[in-house]
Amino acid sequence: MEFKMEKIEVAPQDQRDYENDMPAPRKSKFSKVMRSFGDNQNNNSQKTTAFLTNTEGQGNGDTQALLSQNNYKYNDETSVSQPGLAMARSLDSKGNPKLILYKRRWIILLCFSLALIASGMAMGTCVTISPLLKKLYGISAFEANFANLIYLVMYIPFNFVSIIVLKTYGLKVCIIIGAIVTIVGGWLRLLLVWTNFHVFLGASAICASSQPFLLNNPSKVASNWFGDKERGIATAIGSMAIPVGTLISFIMPNAFISNDDMADIEKATRNFEIYVIVQTAIITVLCIPALIFTQEEPPSPPSVIANETNNKMGMAEGVKELFTNRNYIILFLIFNFIYGIHSSIGGTIASVASGYGYGVSACSTMCFVYLTGGIFNSFFLGVILDKYQAYRKLVMIVCVVSVISCGIHLVALPTGNVLFESFAMMLVGAAVLPITNISYSFAVELTFPVPEVITNGMMISISLVWGVSLGILCQALADIDPRYTLAFWTLSSIIALILSCFLKQELRRLDLDDVKNSEYIEDDEFRRQSYEQREAFLRESGFEEDMKFKFEFDLMDKEKNKNTFLKVNKSFDNGNN
Repeated sequence: MEFKMEKIEVAPQDQRDYENDMPAPRKSKFSKVMRSFGDNQNNNSQKTTAFLTNTEGQGNGDTQALLSQNNYKYNDETSVSQPGLAMARSLDSKGNPKLILYKRRWIILLCFSLALIASGMAMGTCVTISPLLKKLYGISAFEANFANLIYLVMYIPFNFVSIIVLKTYGLKVCIIIGAIVTIVGGWLRLLLVWTNFHVFLGASAICASSQPFLLNNPSKVASNWFGDKERGIATAIGSMAIPVGTLISFIMPNAFISNDDMADIEKATRNFEIYVIVQTAIITVLCIPALIFTQEEPPSPPSVIANETNNKMGMAEGVKELFTNRNYIILFLIFNFIYGIHSSIGGTIASVASGYGYGVSACSTMCFVYLTGGIFNSFFLGVILDKYQAYRKLVMIVCVVSVISCGIHLVALPTGNVLFESFAMMLVGAAVLPITNISYSFAVELTFPVPEVITNGMMISISLVWGVSLGILCQALADIDPRYTLAFWTLSSIIALILSCFLKQELRRLDLDDVKNSEYIEDDEFRRQSYEQREAFLRESGFEEDMKFKFEFDLMDKEKNKNTFLKVNKSFDNGNN
């Protein structure tokens, strides 16, 4: 397959006429693609890792399309890249894929993570103070804990809505919806000031409905923006943002409410309302960057398989693919048993700890070290994943440490010693929380090319059903004897450990030769290169075949003080990012 590239010298008037003939959407982007590489925004922003070049002095020439080892090709009918066909991309001098990474990926990840932190803050509003809420508003223990569990309940139906939105409108719209609903739901909770706690629960339900639009997408953001060798840490940062937000909400109540306030119910109620107002203001500030800076995808894909996920796969087809995959089912069960511990801890820890005389400050301290241990260990294991891709081994290690830490917790809590219990909680967090980013990344590898949002969305939604069930069960067990709850968590860890022995490592993306051999260059480094260096880098190029349009754009070679156009079979523009 060959593609012709023509070098055309034009006068400024010809250039203006040429620009006027462009389709309006591309004309607006004309000046943004000069001397650059870009992306094609065709329907759902499908792109290829193809770059443009022309060797000076050669005039018209042919560029051989270079095909991937696994024969990927763009499917024009479905606008989805599918296995079994052929896709071309840029190679380095050794024949390995060479890709450009954009520094803005860290800004996108930061904005996305801030929105997740905001969602986590809303979710953790009442975790450590549910016993106080019973006295302040005269509600039952179930109603107080339901302020936390409602975030798990609402996730389930809105998970399917978020999947449809992501498939139809893309990542950017999905994140923006999540951020807006989080803000709106957060402020509606302030109706509590003029009404009652049940209105607070209703507003919390609205806020909770935003979670799937954000929580389903750490793997999607990592796949869209990050290279194959940094997706693990990117997924870890995104997936740990919710616990960071929850951690903030564990600490914040101490600045507004204490056990001493219970002597004056009116004062304690007012302090709780002030706490909600301040928290909501922070949530709003954290969500704003996602509304402003979120972009769908970078100008060129960060991986040779970045566009090979079948985003047109229907829900039924995706679910069938998932649950006929033996390794995914095993990982799914392991994730449920381990993550279920985390879900039930969030809903019941205050009630369980209060049975042994732990107050609000002690509960906040225990939750703080629990999340701190989990967050730091998640980042550490994310780096290990990127370096060694040891998914199965890390799953087994997490299960082993979970069994040990839950056993220690079973001994520590009844002692009433805050220091000992905090140490046990830190170990539990270090064991339980990393299962999130490990499982998100591993599940996508096991099920490729099923879309990330279906793979992780199904895993999360069903785990939350399990988590709600565990929360109710653990609350019932805690009412009998808090140690029964701790014993149940230990049993869950043991079952997960047994299941991990049957799990096999199958990396459908990372084991591809082209993925393992890919080399990367930062966009800043590329732009700093001279014209000749860039030309050498881009000399080996390929283009997708059967494109529906042709588009010429200006390289504006200022170094040579002339206008140069390359006529190619594909356009690159910044679309609607």
